[in-house]
Amino acid sequence: MSVVINFKQPHTTRERWVLVLHTLEPINSHEMAAVELNSEYLGVASIQLMENAGCAVASEIAKRFRCGEARVAILAGTGGKGGDGMVAARHLADRGFELSFLLIGRADEIRMEAVKKNWGALELMCDRVTISVVDDSSHLHSIREEV
Repeated sequence: MSVVINFKQPHTTRERWVLVLHTLEPINSHEMAAVELNSEYLGVASIQLMENAGCAVASEIAKRFRCGEARVAILAGTGGKGGDGMVAARHLADRGFELSFLLIGRADEIRMEAVKKNWGALELMCDRVTISVVDDSSHLHSIREEV
């Protein structure tokens, strides 16, 4: 995969485009972190990236499964990808899917502001989303029926 990333301060408006993706091959976590940093520099906030990712996941699930015919369980951690899962859960619940969301870790361990906001929004949907917090792996057996 060709990823060209320039972290230098741009001299002109045209130099603001510092990221070029030549293929759609998977990228590793370090490359993704660079993409996210560049996005922030270009004015796309991390919460918007999270919203776009979670919405895309929800759309793909909705394409493959019919609402009312499938239960969805989302297991997510407290980091940025967990925030993507929270967004997906919100969108799927809005579409009427029966949904269980399992936070792997404690809510007070959430550090990113965008994830905190998405966690708060998901908590407000507790009438439409079954939310469980798994802060110890020994609790996984007790929630097995939800999944």
